[in-house]
Amino acid sequence: MGECVFCRILSGTLPASFVHRDDRCAAFMDIKPVNPGHVLVIPLEHKPHLVDINEETAGHVMRVGHRLAAAVRTSGVRCEGVNLFLADGKAAMQEVFHVHLHVIPRHAGDGFGLHFGPNYDTLPPRDELDRVAENIRAALDSTTRRRTLRLRGVLEACVYSDDLDAAQQFYTNVLGLEPFAREPDRFVFFHAGPSNVFLVFNPSSSADTSHRPTVGGVFIPPHGATGSSHVAFAVTDADLDVWRERFANAKVEVEAEVTWPRGGRSLYVRDPTGNSVELASPRIWGLREPPLVPDA
Repeated sequence: MGECVFCRILSGTLPASFVHRDDRCAAFMDIKPVNPGHVLVIPLEHKPHLVDINEETAGHVMRVGHRLAAAVRTSGVRCEGVNLFLADGKAAMQEVFHVHLHVIPRHAGDGFGLHFGPNYDTLPPRDELDRVAENIRAALDSTTRRRTLRLRGVLEACVYSDDLDAAQQFYTNVLGLEPFAREPDRFVFFHAGPSNVFLVFNPSSSADTSHRPTVGGVFIPPHGATGSSHVAFAVTDADLDVWRERFANAKVEVEAEVTWPRGGRSLYVRDPTGNSVELASPRIWGLREPPLVPDA
């Protein structure tokens, strides 16, 4: 989004005075502050409206805004109160169409305020409030159902190998994966995280429609591929130097090492079948690295 002023600030092509940045959002001083200390909090990903960002990001932006509101009060700027203000849509006074939360220090007589319409002092009847509340509840329930119906991540990743013995030796002895299931000449399965499995199939047997496995009387769809494929495993960037040494000790050639523009690095090697195996920090995609887990 090269035309978005906030995206240009995030990329470094426009200057800004940052007060916070993490893997989801950034905060910097408003160039046209209502009062000194006026800060903007924005998600890193370009999204025009609040409905376009997920609940986790929206919650994170608000958490950072909450912390900044406390920080502004003790920063030395004149601050007798704080407004958290998010304009969502042109009619709501949004001017830059990249979601942003204003953290505005306030003091008596600063001149900033909202103007109420001519009917503000006319209280609506209770049945009208009840009718609108029911409509909003129905819309909320519908939105909740839609948002809970989403993919939760990648459960399985697989490559194909016509030498399952060599594949098991590589992924167990070199990468340290734990095999948990094997069927001779057909597959070997590995644990690859708390909710992830890595599968190696023999392509000729897994694509063989004459010997399709069944579960509860239901045939499992066949699949298979020829040629080299690709899989990437998440590691911390700090561990990549240790992995490079481990590959050297195992006589596994590092085919490439890449440092990515967003940060983070990747190491590329080949398994015995020729599949491309990448070890990479999630930072290459702007994601958080996996937590450190102490050795047992």
